[in-house]
Amino acid sequence: MASTRDVRDVCDNPCAAVLADVRAWREYVGEGHEYGYMRGLGRVRGARWAQWGPDTYTGGDFWDGDGILRPLDELRRMWASNGIDGSKTTIFYCGTGWRSSFALLIGLSLGMNCRNYDGGWLAWAHTDANAASNPCDVGPSENSPSNTPLR
Repeated sequence: MASTRDVRDVCDNPCAAVLADVRAWREYVGEGHEYGYMRGLGRVRGARWAQWGPDTYTGGDFWDGDGILRPLDELRRMWASNGIDGSKTTIFYCGTGWRSSFALLIGLSLGMNCRNYDGGWLAWAHTDANAASNPCDVGPSENSPSNTPLR
């Protein structure tokens, strides 16, 4: 597990680990999400996009057209193309922790050194005592992938 303090430490020292955002593209760039109770848009400063699917509740990027998990090598290449290559500790997060838990299991299956920030965007931007000062980004960034979402 990773705590809010751990994530804040990575924001202060990006060489320490990779933050991997397991949310839909529109969530990653701060255009919106389907959580009715959550305000605020964006991502943790410096996070790389780990993909998910077309919206908060549809994870199509990890499954093929028949709903079967894509081969692990394909998922490894997908993440590597977004700068998540397993060379550093990877901290997965999402909106509330359920999507990042799934990514954590994939990462562990790939032999990655990884952790899960299960508080996710909800903790970072809302429930943490320092939420108002936690660094956030919106829009595409220098570490945004050159490829567009699979959907």
